[in-house]
Amino acid sequence: MADGQFTKHQFEFVWNLLAVLLITGGVASFFQAGGGRSEGNLIFQALMVFFTFPCIYMFFRKGKSVVFHSLANALPIVSIIVYCALSSLWSQEPMLTLRRTTALFIGFSYALYLVDRYNSKELIQLLFRCLLCLLILTFIAVMFFSGIHQGDEHEGAWHGFTGHKNSLGRYMSAGVLISFGLYTYYRRRRYIFITLAFILVLMLSTSKTSLASCFISFIFYFFSVYLITGTLFFGENRHPVKLRVMIISLFVLIGAYILYLLMPYALELLDRDFTFSGRIKIWQYAIFISDDFNLFGAGYRSFWIDELTWDFFYYNPYWGGNVTGNGHSGYLDLFVELGYVGLGLFCWFIYSYIKGLTQGYKSGSVITFISGPVLVFLLIYNIFETVYLSPRMDMLWLILVMFYLSNNKLNTRQ
Repeated sequence: MADGQFTKHQFEFVWNLLAVLLITGGVASFFQAGGGRSEGNLIFQALMVFFTFPCIYMFFRKGKSVVFHSLANALPIVSIIVYCALSSLWSQEPMLTLRRTTALFIGFSYALYLVDRYNSKELIQLLFRCLLCLLILTFIAVMFFSGIHQGDEHEGAWHGFTGHKNSLGRYMSAGVLISFGLYTYYRRRRYIFITLAFILVLMLSTSKTSLASCFISFIFYFFSVYLITGTLFFGENRHPVKLRVMIISLFVLIGAYILYLLMPYALELLDRDFTFSGRIKIWQYAIFISDDFNLFGAGYRSFWIDELTWDFFYYNPYWGGNVTGNGHSGYLDLFVELGYVGLGLFCWFIYSYIKGLTQGYKSGSVITFISGPVLVFLLIYNIFETVYLSPRMDMLWLILVMFYLSNNKLNTRQ
C-alpha cells in the first residue's frame, strides 16, 4: 500500500512538473502559444484545461471550509480577479475580457491547489526542478533546433523553446534566484554550479532587463540576510537591528545616487537609449488613448486590441510599424486596463505580500527566504515588461502567487 501511495505521489509530482513547463511559457514555441492581440490559442487553452482541471477538481473537493479559508487568505488577489470579471461590463470586447479572466482564475486556482498539496520545501523543489528542466531543454534547443534568434532584430540571442529572448531571460533569472537561495539555505555546492549555468544562459539570452533586474535582486539577498541575521555569510558579530537598517539605508541611497550619475553610461553599456527601445513612445501613446477611462480602465486585457489601438504603428515608427500586444510595462498595463481602482487593488496585494513576508521570516521557511528577492525582481522587471496578472499563467506570475499563498499559509499556522 505504501508503495502504491508513493508511486501515486510521484506521478502527481511529475504531472505538475509537466504542467508548469507546458502552460507557463517554458516551452511556448512547441505550441505557438503567442497568439494574436485579440484572439485566443486553442492548443494552449486545451493544454491548460487538461493539466489543471484534475488538480483544481481535487482541491475544490476538499470542502467549503478548506476552499473558503484559502480564498480568505488570498483576498487581495480574489478582489483583483473579481474586478477583472466586472470590467467586462465596460470592456471594448466583453467576451475577450471574460475569457481572459477565466484563464486568470484557472491559473490562480491551480496555484491554490499546489500550495495546498505541497509543503514549502516540496513546492520550491517543484519549481527548481521545472527551471532546471527548462535550462537543459534550452541547451537542447540551441544544439538541435532553432533555439537562437535568426533573421530578426535579436540576431544571435538565445531563446530556447520559449520563443523569445526576454521570456528565456526572466525564466533564467528565476532560476538564478531560486538556486542561489537554495544554496544559501542548504549550503550545498551543487546549487552554486547550477546557479552559474543559469547565469550563463541568462547572459546568452541578451535580455538586458532581466539581467539588470536579476543583479539588483541578487544584491537584495545580501541585504536581506544581513537584516535578518546581523551578519553577511561570515563572522559572528551581530549588529543591532537599528544599525542594520541604517547601514542598508545608507547603501541604498549611495547606490541610487551612483546609478543616477552613471545612467548615461549604463544605457550605453546596455545598448539602450533614453526611450528604452521605444517604450517611452508606447507609454505616451497609451496614456493619450486612455484619457477616457482612467478611473475604471478599458477592461482586463482589452486595451491592446485591434478595435482600440489599431493605429499604434502610426505613433511608434521606432519599431518599424510593428504592433505590440502589451505596453511593455506591467504598471502601465494595470492602469490602462483596470484604471485607478485596479491599480489600488494591486497595491493592496503588494502591501499584503510584503506584510506576510515580514511576518513569515520568523518561520525560517526556504520559500520565505527566496520570496523577497523574487518580489524585488518582479517589481523592477515590470517597469519595462508585462508579467502581472498574466492570463496565460506566466511562470513568474505563478511563482509570485504561489509564494504569496505559501507565506500566508505559514503565517496562519504560527
